[in-house]
Amino acid sequence: MMDLDKFKKVNDQFGHEEGNRMLEKTVSIIKSIIPEDSYEFRFGGDESGVSVMNRSVQEARTLAEELVKKSAAFQNGRVNGICLSAGLVDTKEVPVDKLMREAGRLLYRSKNKGH
Repeated sequence: MMDLDKFKKVNDQFGHEEGNRMLEKTVSIIKSIIPEDSYEFRFGGDESGVSVMNRSVQEARTLAEELVKKSAAFQNGRVNGICLSAGLVDTKEVPVDKLMREAGRLLYRSKNKGH
């Protein structure tokens, strides 16, 4: 699960059209990084998720770190404080009915740490 920190600033400072362009570019970055057998989906606003199939937790973590890094590089200098935060959950360790809650908890932990 992931979202753009302080994304509201983009819409407030540059308008919703620019916010939409930033979301489209972020999705483009996500799709360029995730494996073909993975799925990207949007919850709403700037929140989205990726289901990485047939990969180890470390491989998924590496993908998430690359997403954060490429997203930050794209947004650098545009709006101070905008970055991607992610919460990574291993489906082997978390029951299916608790995945979203745990991913959300880890996402907010990441946001609070500033990564």
